[in-house]
Amino acid sequence: MMMPAQDMVLAVTAGVADMGRVLDHTWTHLLGNAQESPLPPSAATEALWVRCAGLTLPVPEILTSPPLRNMQAHFTFDPNSEGWEAATLTVTGERGTLVLDGPTPNTVRFTLNAWEEQTLDTWGTTVALTVRTGWQADGTLALTLLLIEDGARWEVRWPAPDAPLSAQLCAPHHGEGHTLSARASTLGA
Repeated sequence: MMMPAQDMVLAVTAGVADMGRVLDHTWTHLLGNAQESPLPPSAATEALWVRCAGLTLPVPEILTSPPLRNMQAHFTFDPNSEGWEAATLTVTGERGTLVLDGPTPNTVRFTLNAWEEQTLDTWGTTVALTVRTGWQADGTLALTLLLIEDGARWEVRWPAPDAPLSAQLCAPHHGEGHTLSARASTLGA
């Protein structure tokens, strides 16, 4: 949205059902408080700068010496609303895949210590995705799957061989705390 009178551009990347509400908030809170000059120095201005500077998205930490450089693990999901039935996680050197089996099979590709863009077929549509993967200090393999146009992300965690795999959907518009669990299994079991 272009607002030339205010010298502003607003770009919204979120899968919200009520975009009108977003625009109402934009008009009320953003445009309603816009002014021609910068904010004067104050405690509130400083607090806003600190808050904005601290906005980050946690991403998997990368260990230079991964605990497992080559591995493959298989998982069976508990019944879930995504329809995911099983998963296979494979790491070979710096590259890997997370294969999700269900009504629409998907393969998520990743490179350790790098963002990788791709698509994922889910919720009856194809979504743009960027993935970052890394080994955590505690030995957990962590994958962050950002749904670029949806404002949501999946946080996938595998703490250790023979441990369950968890996948948490982080998306206020889909419901926070939506976590899927998959137990370690043998291929085809």
